[in-house]
Amino acid sequence: MFYKAVKKFAEANGLTCDAKAGYAYGDFQGVYVAIEQDPTLSAKHTIVFCIKEGDFPVSKPVLTFLNECVPQFKYLRSVSYQNNRATAVFHGTGFGWMKKYAPMLEAFLQAVANYVQANQMVNCCEQCGATEGVEAYLANGHFHALCPACHGQLSAQVTSQMPAKKGNFVAGIVGALLGSLVGVLAWVLVYQLGYIAAIVGLVMVICTFKGYTLFGGRLNMAGIVVCVLISVGMLYVAEQAALALEIQQAMSAYIGEISFFDAYRSISEFMEFPDVKNAVIYDLVMGYLLMAVGSFSLIWQTYRKHNVTPGVRPLGPIRSKTGVQ
Repeated sequence: MFYKAVKKFAEANGLTCDAKAGYAYGDFQGVYVAIEQDPTLSAKHTIVFCIKEGDFPVSKPVLTFLNECVPQFKYLRSVSYQNNRATAVFHGTGFGWMKKYAPMLEAFLQAVANYVQANQMVNCCEQCGATEGVEAYLANGHFHALCPACHGQLSAQVTSQMPAKKGNFVAGIVGALLGSLVGVLAWVLVYQLGYIAAIVGLVMVICTFKGYTLFGGRLNMAGIVVCVLISVGMLYVAEQAALALEIQQAMSAYIGEISFFDAYRSISEFMEFPDVKNAVIYDLVMGYLLMAVGSFSLIWQTYRKHNVTPGVRPLGPIRSKTGVQ
């Protein structure tokens, strides 16, 4: 869902908001801009616009101008300019961002429009720099400004990315289990190093999904559900393994060498001690919490990669001349 304050600003300035695509786009005082909503963070947006010099040289290069904007706008995190394509990432963090975020984003776009108008720059194709017949497109969910020739090249490239075959569900499960074992190992190692193993919760999900796609190929909704369930179960196994290793080391110092499996079987007895039980519960709660918070974006992006049919969607023409008309 598009962040309400940014959507309100965009619509007030004549931009088109497409909540499903996660974009607001259109002409902002002569500069054609696209504002992409991050799918997991309401106050995170990527701004894209494609411009180049017009008939006269600019007072300062685009990248220099953008870099000078970073310290001026608190929530502007990064900028880039390559092949006529400028990108700026806004991310509101800390306290008080709710009231300041949208106005600051608008102020940045105003600064961009002022710079572009003052230097008589033009909207253009991001690949070849052409200014005639340029249109805006969404290709696989990403914004592009392209002339007819470059649009044809992109369409051919997107078509070649069409899924060639279905995934292998059984092989995917095997791969997910193997991948989750890497996550278990990471949990145990972090635990042994004396750190909070919960930070590995997200790593567990990543390893499980990676294992599934390596062995099973295309990941459908059933595969995603299986990967999530495996990740949840193996995180519990990882905590038990780490606890058993801790018991083995502690008991060996008092009563002599004992096997890992003996230590594992004694977990239920140690869980009767409040301190041990509370520590285990804390690890699991934090692990599952970080897994849930951190994995949503991963799961969504993985699903889109494997299940959203590639395509190029036209948004509308882009006039080359900048400035208010």
